[in-house]
Amino acid sequence: MTDKTWNLKNLIKKSGSIVTALIAFFIFTSFTIPQDDWKLIRSVKIPPVSKVSSDPYGFVYFSDSVGNVYKYDTNGVQMVMYSPDEKGDITLLEAYRNVNILLFFRNFQQYLFLNRFLAPSPIYNFDQNEESLDEDLTINYARLVTNSLDQNLWVIDDDDFSLKKYDLTYNKVTIHTSLDLILDPKTYDLNFMREYQNLIFVNDKNSGVLVFDNLANYKNKLPFKGLDYFSFQNENIYFLQDGFVRIYNIYNGQETKVPVPPGKNYKYVILGNNRAYFLSYDSLDIYECSFCKYK
Repeated sequence: MTDKTWNLKNLIKKSGSIVTALIAFFIFTSFTIPQDDWKLIRSVKIPPVSKVSSDPYGFVYFSDSVGNVYKYDTNGVQMVMYSPDEKGDITLLEAYRNVNILLFFRNFQQYLFLNRFLAPSPIYNFDQNEESLDEDLTINYARLVTNSLDQNLWVIDDDDFSLKKYDLTYNKVTIHTSLDLILDPKTYDLNFMREYQNLIFVNDKNSGVLVFDNLANYKNKLPFKGLDYFSFQNENIYFLQDGFVRIYNIYNGQETKVPVPPGKNYKYVILGNNRAYFLSYDSLDIYECSFCKYK
């Protein structure tokens, strides 16, 4: 069933042809899948969750409010844990490249990498080894940081309100895009970002998900407000919102909505390996996932 009723006569009248109307029908329709047969595999008590992530192998990662990072396997068993020397809430945790798991601490203006055993690299500051006086080539105050696919970093710099690519080899900015023509600097709330399939997705909680190409050229905005986290599989971005797992194709705009299992206030969902991992404040629930057979 769909959550929008399309009047094909009106579509044909507006578009001028049946073919165009049918294309519009299939591309812009949002499908809702009844999900009455959730099968709970396991429910695990976990420390209070602050940030979450996952890797391509189905492992689930999350942090608590003091910066500890936990890695759980596909059956909900804790494997390893990382505890920082200096306690602080992690601003962004990114485990998609599981050989370089990124931790960014905004309050300290520091980042580090963990390997798959959660052993840490040295802690890095953006101002170390920077010799240039050109502000366009430096990071002045990082709001968000995430991995780039070429093993560098994407950074939202609050000081000049820009999206920058930061070269880890030479400790300098190589791409700089101002955001003041895209967002109102007085009303934005940028809280998450991720690079996927050569696109950079920057979440503005107040207006939607901004999409840039791999040269930081602005492309469009996905109209999903109020998000704190999203992830990807195949051609889809997905997230929890309003009691649904929402799965949206980033290329053709088709959306699928699946009601979440009842009974708990879930904050995050991770899909993969025919399973759905739902995280509430202090529990990890693993369900069989008949609708997420893609990996």
